[in-house]
Amino acid sequence: MALGFDQLVSKLQVRFDYYSSKSVARDALARAGLEEKSNYSEAELQKFVDGLNAISTNLAKVWTALGISPSGEPLPAPPAPKVEVKPAPKPEPPPPPPAPEPESVVEAAPEPVVEAAPEPVFEPAAEPVVEAAPEAAAEEAPPAEEPAADSWFGSKKKKKKKGGGGDEAPAEASSEEPPPAE
Repeated sequence: MALGFDQLVSKLQVRFDYYSSKSVARDALARAGLEEKSNYSEAELQKFVDGLNAISTNLAKVWTALGISPSGEPLPAPPAPKVEVKPAPKPEPPPPPPAPEPESVVEAAPEPVVEAAPEPVFEPAAEPVVEAAPEAAAEEAPPAEEPAADSWFGSKKKKKKKGGGGDEAPAEASSEEPPPAE
């Protein structure tokens, strides 16, 4: 596996952003006593990984991306692929029963129509109408009651407004100007 500096930076991006990856790669190479170049041997990559392990932590994803672990440590197992759990398909409803053949169909006789009897109509009984003289009607009718002065809705008397809030001018006011001050 031939990896150069740019590929190392790219592999470090599983853990760091681009600029941090570049900085960490340069620090790890300096720690390992290596310089930036376009191709590293297996021994140089092992030194790089050991130098990287000395300056940073939580690098299991980087080791997996590089395919190399620090000296004396096993290579971490690659992460298990994510498995999507799909819901079980819904069973299809059973097909409808087959339609009977036309020969076996028996026609039903139409049901007889029964007409309902008409509903009786009630009419009020005629009452004789007696016209009374207007004077007699006035005498027989009871006098209408006048509501109390203080009923539920208040007094029927109009209350006078206080404080001159109306359109009319106060009685004391005159249209003349006040006398000049002496």
